[in-house]
Amino acid sequence: MEAVIPMENTIGEKIKLLRKELKMTQAELAGSEMTKSMLSQIENNQAAPSMKSLQYIAQRLGKSPSFFLDNEKENIPVDDINKKLNKIDKLIKNFEYASAREKIEKILSAYSYDKDNKLYADILYKYGECLQDMLEFDSGEEKIKEAVKIYTGLHLTTYAARANMELIRRYYNEYNYDECLKILDESWNMYKHAVNHDSLLEIEMLFYRSLVKLADASAEEVLELIQKALDISNENGAYYKSDELYRLKALVYFVMEKYNDFLFCIKKAKQFAQFSDNYKSLSKIEISLAMYENALNNPENAIEHLKKFDKFNGKRNFGYYANLSLSYYLLKNYKEAYANILKINYKPQMYHKIDYFMLWTGKVYEGLILNKLNKTEKAIDSINFAINKLEFFDDSKYLAFAYKSLSDIYAEKGNYEKAYAAIKKAYDIRNILVKEGKIAY
Repeated sequence: MEAVIPMENTIGEKIKLLRKELKMTQAELAGSEMTKSMLSQIENNQAAPSMKSLQYIAQRLGKSPSFFLDNEKENIPVDDINKKLNKIDKLIKNFEYASAREKIEKILSAYSYDKDNKLYADILYKYGECLQDMLEFDSGEEKIKEAVKIYTGLHLTTYAARANMELIRRYYNEYNYDECLKILDESWNMYKHAVNHDSLLEIEMLFYRSLVKLADASAEEVLELIQKALDISNENGAYYKSDELYRLKALVYFVMEKYNDFLFCIKKAKQFAQFSDNYKSLSKIEISLAMYENALNNPENAIEHLKKFDKFNGKRNFGYYANLSLSYYLLKNYKEAYANILKINYKPQMYHKIDYFMLWTGKVYEGLILNKLNKTEKAIDSINFAINKLEFFDDSKYLAFAYKSLSDIYAEKGNYEKAYAAIKKAYDIRNILVKEGKIAY
C-alpha cells in the first residue's frame, strides 16, 4: 500500500505525516533553527510557517517548499519501504547477506528517489552495511559515505554519526585499530552537534571503543569504558546492550585470569540475555562458561555448557570445537579430542585480535593432542605453525602458552636443550607482559 499524502491536507498535516513516515521526532526536525514548540504549532495548524521556516523544514524532509504548498502526491510508499528495511535488517543480523542485498537493490531500482531525502540515505546506509558484511568494503564505504553526506546536509547529526561509525568495519577486520579509533572520534564529533542526546548511540560508541581498546589498552581503561556504557544503560532504564557489555567485561576478567570477577559478570550477562530472549547472546555466554570450566579443569561441566550452546544456536564455530576438543583432551579421550579439533575452520582472519589468538591456540591444542596419540613430529609441527601465526602480533599469553606446550613435548621426548629454549621464551614473554601491564596477560 502506498503512503499517499491526501491533496486536501494542510501544510502542517503534510509536514507531520512526512516526518512520521521518515521516523523523525519533532526535536530532530526542528533542529537548531526553530523550537520544538513552534514546529508543534505548525503541525497542528495553530501557526503558519514563514517562507524561511518552510524552506528549512522542506530541506530537512528532503522536499521542495512547493511540495507543501501544492496539491502534489507522494508516489513513493515510504511506510512500506521502512517496513522492508526492518525486515532486511533482520536478514543481515541472521547473516543472510545475499538475500538482504537482493531486496535492497530491488527497493533502489523500484523508484526514482530524491537524492537529498532521508529515506534515500536510510536505504544507502543499509545497503552499505550489507556490502561491508559481504566484505565488499569499497562499495560499502561509498554507500555509507553518501548516506552520511545526506544526513549531514539535513542536519541529522545523530543519523550521520551512527552511519559514519559503520566505516570502522574494514579496519576492524584488518586489525588496524588506530584507524578504527579515528573513525569513532570523528563520529563522536558529529554527534556532539546533535540537538538531542541519543543514549543508545552513546552506548554503541562506548561498546565499539571498548572492543577496539581491548586489542591493546590496559585492562583498567577497557573496564572503565564498559562501565560508562553500563551506567548510561542503567540510567535510561532500557538496559541496551547490557548482556553484551557484561559479557565483554567478563572476557576482560577471563583474559586477566580473575575468575571470580568473570563469574559475576557472566552471570549478569546471562540474566539480561534471558530477560530479552537473546538466544545469540546466550549461546556466546555458554561458550564463555565452557572456556571457564576448562580453565579450571572441569571438562564435564564444559561439555554441559556446550550442549546448551547447541540448544540456543546450532551454528558451531571455532570456539565450540576448540573447547569441546580441549574438554575431551582433559578427559584423556584423545581420539575424540582429535576428531573435533579437525573440525575447526581456520579462517585467514578473525574479527578481533582476541578471536585471532583463540583461533590459532586451537593449533596448539592440536599439537598437544597429537603428542598424546604418539605423533610427536606432527605435534611439534602443529605447535610451531601456531607460534608462527601468533607472532603476527606482539607478545601475548597465548604465545607464551604455545612455547610452554612445545617445551613440554621436547622435555617428554628427552630433548632438554630445545625444551629449555622454549620454556625460557615462554617465561620471558610472561615477564614482559607483567611489566607492561598488557591486557593479554
